[in-house]
Amino acid sequence: MVVVTQGRELSENQKLIFNKIWGSARNKSEDIFSRKDLRPQDLYFFLHTEDTCVAVGRLREIPDVYLEKELWKIPVWGMSSISVDPKYQKSGLGKKLVEEIKNYAVKNKLCIIGFYDKKSSLDWFYRKCGFEVNDQMGKSFLIKTGDEIKDNCDEAVLYFKNDPLIAEIFKNKKVYIPYTW
Repeated sequence: MVVVTQGRELSENQKLIFNKIWGSARNKSEDIFSRKDLRPQDLYFFLHTEDTCVAVGRLREIPDVYLEKELWKIPVWGMSSISVDPKYQKSGLGKKLVEEIKNYAVKNKLCIIGFYDKKSSLDWFYRKCGFEVNDQMGKSFLIKTGDEIKDNCDEAVLYFKNDPLIAEIFKNKKVYIPYTW
């Protein structure tokens, strides 16, 4: 079973569960919410087996996405923080969580993209989950901070094959996203 909760509705217990799984999957003790990483519109996903939460992830709204100079009209969401409790890794639960997130996105007509470090070697996982992966596409996304624009470094991008925003990128158009997404 998957529970979806908006950031503004997260209980303290849900925050603790999210932090515990996110941190243990990454060997970090950091509180993801202490760095002002909780936004009211974000969507948090909790995958449960019986009565135990075993995997978490989130979709973060990326506001003010521009294609060249036009505001992009389709909601764009970044998939992030996909984490499986180490005791349950390698059991297909990460893939199940991502499939649930994808189903939610399709049902709600959301464009999903994700950025990740090329060195993380997660390509196989995202491909197994039905995403396309392009380790050069990050250069097509430009970060806008006020009037300053810079490249989106060297990050790889995951996306749905038929996504209209991605189709525009393949036409060599630039996409501008806010730094704070």
